[in-house]
Amino acid sequence: MAIQSVNASLRGPKASVIKYDIVAAINGAGLAKARLSKDIAQRLTLLIVSRYNWLTNELSAGHMQLSALWSVDLRRVKRIIAELRTLGILAVKRAGRKGLVTVYCLDLAKIAEITRPFWHVLGADIAARLDSAFPGENAAPEADGENATRVEQTANADASPTNVVKIDELRRQRADPVRQAIARDVDPPTFERWIRPLVHERREDCFVFVAASSFIASYVERQFGYKIERAVQRIFPEIRRVMFTFTPNG
Repeated sequence: MAIQSVNASLRGPKASVIKYDIVAAINGAGLAKARLSKDIAQRLTLLIVSRYNWLTNELSAGHMQLSALWSVDLRRVKRIIAELRTLGILAVKRAGRKGLVTVYCLDLAKIAEITRPFWHVLGADIAARLDSAFPGENAAPEADGENATRVEQTANADASPTNVVKIDELRRQRADPVRQAIARDVDPPTFERWIRPLVHERREDCFVFVAASSFIASYVERQFGYKIERAVQRIFPEIRRVMFTFTPNG
């Protein structure tokens, strides 16, 4: 595994806040019993808080030290280290030798990847900070890019009523900066399934998204609300609140 440098967001006056957010994300993922078990998440947190150097991305600890820190025997220490390395979270930076313990490093990007599905439960503010520090790799293509132009040209080649509707819808979406902003922050399959069908409108200092059912409204708010709110406020900084509701008739 390549050694990961410390993210630039982990330096400066706001770095301490992001560090707390990362620790919270690790524990949130552990409690959810995801790829990180509760036990591994707890031991990783203790290791980070007690032994990790954020500036150099180094973690120095011998097996005897870890045995005392985690209150387990040496065999269990080796299993925990092996599991963290298998997950891609921990790597050897400098192998131990006589008189010197092994120096490990953390792959913070891997931690972000593993914990990302649980950021929303930590709160919109924490999720937004983590997403800013560790942006996802997937981004929806711009609606007014080359692909969209090809789709419209193809549709124009067959001016059937169905294609006319598609062209109108495409033009409407291309002219909608809110959809474009959200598409930058959400992967394409998620955007197509959950967010594209929403209808939105502005009500003074509030932005409202309307779904076809209460379940969809609740799910979108819970899973993607912080990303949608962030996208809206990039375009309309004066917006103070983003709401999600539904139409009773679907």
